[in-house]
Amino acid sequence: MDYYERITAKHEQLLNRYGQGLIEIGRTETIDDPDDPFAPPITTTVWDAVPGIAGGFDSAFVDGSTILATDVRIQTVVPDVVPSPGDMVRIDNATPLTIVKADPLPGAGSPVGYVLQARRG
Repeated sequence: MDYYERITAKHEQLLNRYGQGLIEIGRTETIDDPDDPFAPPITTTVWDAVPGIAGGFDSAFVDGSTILATDVRIQTVVPDVVPSPGDMVRIDNATPLTIVKADPLPGAGSPVGYVLQARRG
């Protein structure tokens, strides 16, 4: 087991143990009806539950444009589908938030998790 595999396993272990509530990452997908090729496509949101922690940003980082005071910072394990801006995240089945930024953790090498910046509206 190499370094990143060990760190990934430890990160997942900690988030599984100390994670907060239910965090789900959602992606809107459009699929064709396999039974009726003439039917309009179906648009649905697919939710993937991931262990993680959520909280606000430190006031030192809030600048009013890039990071707002109401933005939520979420740290997760590596999900099955890599999150990207425009995807959604839902915490404890509340109103979905829009992902503004999704940064791998760490910034170099194989990711062991992701830090998401999510915004209401």
